[in-house]
Amino acid sequence: MLRRSLLMLAMWSLAAPAFAQDTHSAPIPTPTESSSSSRPIQAPRQGRTRWAVAGSHGIAAEINNSIVIDMSSIWVRWSQVLGGREALAGTKKFLGGQPAVGIELSPFTYFDQSPRTWGGAWHLVYEHRLSPTEKVRPVIRAGTGLLFASSNVPPGETRFNYTLFVGAGLEIAVSKSRAIQIDYRLHHVSNANTGGRNPGINAHTIVLGLAWGF
Repeated sequence: MLRRSLLMLAMWSLAAPAFAQDTHSAPIPTPTESSSSSRPIQAPRQGRTRWAVAGSHGIAAEINNSIVIDMSSIWVRWSQVLGGREALAGTKKFLGGQPAVGIELSPFTYFDQSPRTWGGAWHLVYEHRLSPTEKVRPVIRAGTGLLFASSNVPPGETRFNYTLFVGAGLEIAVSKSRAIQIDYRLHHVSNANTGGRNPGINAHTIVLGLAWGF
């Protein structure tokens, strides 16, 4: 009996390692946490064509006169980037930026004068976009064109005027193809001595809109 017990104990001691199971399990990999704040900002889409829709409001005053006029407009702008692929990619810049030319139309312009006046205008525009591949892009703009009104602007002058502006602002990218536009413009309106007198109007104008790149 003792011999049988010792034999069974010996057989069990030899077989036990075969039935033993590894109690050490591999560590469960933890997913890498991603934060939206750590993601790099995607560069804006570098198409050649630019579109923008904006509204503007300015305080206009006759030069050497106390007459003050509120001037509000809606603008639609189309522009085309100048240069080859290097200009689009921002790797080769003209005068430290990306040049473009285009046309800007105002189907509605309102002059808060007496009598109140409505009209429309168009501009030939030159743009110079700095840091074109960044999220925040400074832009310099200048333009010249014509303005037609339903009555004389300013009162007592002509319904037809020449316009020009210079300004600067920012385009702030909200996606790869869209950006918010914020500009300041010094806007001048003059009849170029085609009327009885030519006092000229200067307006300090703020422009706010949305721009697209294709």
